[in-house]
Amino acid sequence: MRLNLKRNETRDRRTNYRGWLAIASTKQQFDYTKYNSNWNAYLQSLGILSKLIYGKVHCIVKLQSCIPTEQYVVSALNYNERMFGDYGPNRHVWETDSLIVLPEPVPVQGKQWLFDWKVPEQYQHFLKRSNDD
Repeated sequence: MRLNLKRNETRDRRTNYRGWLAIASTKQQFDYTKYNSNWNAYLQSLGILSKLIYGKVHCIVKLQSCIPTEQYVVSALNYNERMFGDYGPNRHVWETDSLIVLPEPVPVQGKQWLFDWKVPEQYQHFLKRSNDD
């Protein structure tokens, strides 16, 4: 999301939550070699492997809706959105907007599922400004 390659998150469960959502990456490094050669070539072509950030909040988005993948028109999505999501059965599309990329990623002690995170004082003005739009 930070690189603006997608706006949807795909998850194995739904949520009723709507509002600001901090996007944090896992602490465990992404092993892209586990995927097929087409996926590896695609990631290389985007030049993003050196830009991956681990164990930090790197952007904030506003969660607008949560839709079961069976009710979602996946064919209408662009290529990046399809490549960076799992739109298989029994999953949910978390549609977001209002992307705010943090100037400096913030370390976070991640947890499974949703959890409360206090936005550092120096970044709260981004949320206030976006709420005014």
